[in-house]
Amino acid sequence: MNKSFIIVLIMALFPLSLIAQTKQLEKVFSTYENYKNVESVSITPELFATLSAEAKSNELLTKISLLKILNVSKGGAEKERTVWINLRSDINKLIQEYNFSQILKVKEKGDLLEMYLKKSENSLVLFIADSPAEYAVFYLQGNIDKSVIDALITGEIKIK
Repeated sequence: MNKSFIIVLIMALFPLSLIAQTKQLEKVFSTYENYKNVESVSITPELFATLSAEAKSNELLTKISLLKILNVSKGGAEKERTVWINLRSDINKLIQEYNFSQILKVKEKGDLLEMYLKKSENSLVLFIADSPAEYAVFYLQGNIDKSVIDALITGEIKIK
């Protein structure tokens, strides 16, 4: 009886955990998108359908329910430089707090690309691109399966 109750409780709380992760990511993105040295993009499924002329890309894009991007310039005044440092810190805290799995890391000539995954029914993928000039975070949500991850890594998804 106790084991059954614990299993049911864990299963009931798992979706709440994903909702909490999504809310935290949304909070981080909404906080930083208003800074003047931050570029932000948010793309919903309705727009994905018009972005690709290739059938394979369209098929993969239908699995993505949300794409958000924050891009922060590292130059400028001291106040502007601290924005990317704080963003990086907030993203790293989320990755640790919600146990995202690192599935890709590429470091080359001062540039760093990392990809993290939080697998569930409505998975989350974080890309982090860190270069000497800028820091960017890409956040994908949706039915992220092996085909989408492979396409993201190999550049198979083509957007006009």
